[in-house]
Amino acid sequence: MEWMPAPVDAEPEYKKAKADSIVPYFISLFNREEFIKELQNILGEHLLKSEDQEFEKEIRLLELLKTRFGSDKLQACEVMLKDVLDSKRMNAAIRNKQAHGAPRLNTVTDMHAQILSSFFWPAL
Repeated sequence: MEWMPAPVDAEPEYKKAKADSIVPYFISLFNREEFIKELQNILGEHLLKSEDQEFEKEIRLLELLKTRFGSDKLQACEVMLKDVLDSKRMNAAIRNKQAHGAPRLNTVTDMHAQILSSFFWPAL
């Protein structure tokens, strides 16, 4: 009872979700290399400022973007994400050692290490 025929001038995939069709259009407005460079800059800033230490959204987004642009184009983004995850693991190990009797290096503030592979991170 709710069937509606396709418009006479409709494209073959006109029923496809608008969100699916706007992404390629949006990306096509920019030079692909410039888009990826800007994405790296934004991701780098976000990773350094992020309070969320799980980075689940970032991992998911990176996987989606790799399907669109290819893994080789987003290698720097993968390295940046790996750096912050490695930093998280290293900081957890340091805190674990401190909690189990290792001498504290600094009694005033906690030590937080950050791994940054300088070749892959943009100049922030």
